[in-house]
Amino acid sequence: MPELPEVEHYRRILQPLIWTTETATTTMRNSPSASSEEDPSAFCHSHQTQTQNHGLKVTLPKRVATPKVFPTDDEWETIVQRCFVRDIQRKGKLLRLLLCPLQEDVETMAAKQQQQQQPISPSSFYLYMHMGMTGRVSSPHQKIPTLKSLETKSKAKFNDDDKSFETETETEASKSTSKRARKKQQDKNPHNEEVDSTNTGAYPPPHTHVILTAMHNQYQVAFSDPRRFGGISLVAQQESSSSASNLHQQWSEWAPDILDSTLTATSQTSNTIDPYTKLTGQSRGIKSLLLDQRYAISGIGNWIADEVLYHSHIHPDQSYLTLQQVQALQQHLIQIVTTAIQCNIQGIQYPATWIFHARWTSTKAQVTDSQGKRITFITSGGRTSAIVPALQKKRAQKPPNKSIKERRK
Repeated sequence: MPELPEVEHYRRILQPLIWTTETATTTMRNSPSASSEEDPSAFCHSHQTQTQNHGLKVTLPKRVATPKVFPTDDEWETIVQRCFVRDIQRKGKLLRLLLCPLQEDVETMAAKQQQQQQPISPSSFYLYMHMGMTGRVSSPHQKIPTLKSLETKSKAKFNDDDKSFETETETEASKSTSKRARKKQQDKNPHNEEVDSTNTGAYPPPHTHVILTAMHNQYQVAFSDPRRFGGISLVAQQESSSSASNLHQQWSEWAPDILDSTLTATSQTSNTIDPYTKLTGQSRGIKSLLLDQRYAISGIGNWIADEVLYHSHIHPDQSYLTLQQVQALQQHLIQIVTTAIQCNIQGIQYPATWIFHARWTSTKAQVTDSQGKRITFITSGGRTSAIVPALQKKRAQKPPNKSIKERRK
């Protein structure tokens, strides 16, 4: 499943689709392969863009079945293809493109910018993208991102029943399916396309459901999802979250994003309480709080939570965290997420000191971290959790100001 680092990488791949009055007159590198992996937004042809050619071209490849959440062909043609991309945003593991109608000309946009108003018309739209289990965004102008969840090499799966590792491959798993299940899959996929072929690096990838091309620079991206648990949703910007799609509602309900630069765990001395501060003094285990996308911060998945708690030396079931513990946790969280993003963009492995690697090891022997300390697996927050008991001890911490409350009774 794509986690926040992968989704942030996808956001950066999408960035060259954006058209503004600045991109209309800015001259940048013509070659998208020069440094686009480091800064995808640097790709832009050096020519003067006119109002009529900065929209989107939508291509719907021949496909067997689309995700359950997906715009109709008519919506792609009559709405999306008559808009341009004004902004691309991410919140947690959700992406959305802000689409503005082509009637919004350069002069009107410039006038609104001078008045310090957002250049958005009443008929703007949000195009939400959710990756589900196997969704991804790719471009021929950049290295095609691979999906770890679809790799055919051997990988370990943790068995919650007997607390051990089971090694299998995707192809072995597919062989174990029943004849009836294979027949059902064949009916859905008459072209007999292998799910594992998704990681070949070809463009567009197999199971591509839509291709978007920015007319102002011919930059192209594809959304693919072999297992179709992800989706795309088109919502009018002025629609309320209650009447719009589920993805639009999730966006409005989710807590601030991990990488929101305005968030800092501070003491509650002001009228506004920082979301990170909500993690202090809670009776719930800290991992449960971190995985709750609506509670304090959004974007933390299972392995990221384990990695952060490991480096913070905090047990996943630890309750009543102090402000100092939360501040240390936030520091490790931002460092781990930003490092993971850069590793994905550069196509390199995560640091060897991370217990991330132990989660996917194929060995059934005792698993250790980079320092030789034993890694065990427990269930915390409803998820399988990797911990190092020598470093992550559950402490008997008390609720804040407990003595004061007792005295008031």
